[in-house]
Amino acid sequence: MTKSSFDKSPDQEFSVGLPVGIIVFCMLGISVYLAVLGADIPPPSTKVYLTADVTGQP
Repeated sequence: MTKSSFDKSPDQEFSVGLPVGIIVFCMLGISVYLAVLGADIPPPSTKVYLTADVTGQP
C-alpha cells in the first residue's frame, strides 16, 4: 500500500502549545507596552438607562 502525498507524518503537526504560546506572548507584550507608557484604561460604564431616560419623558 502506498502512502498518499496528502498524509501528514506525526512530526509535522502543530501542537496546541504553539498557538497558546503565541497568544500569551502577545498579551504579555501588550501589557508591558501599556505599563511602560503608563496608559490609564478607564473601566467600562456601569450606568443603567431606563426607557424614560432615553425618550426624555419624566
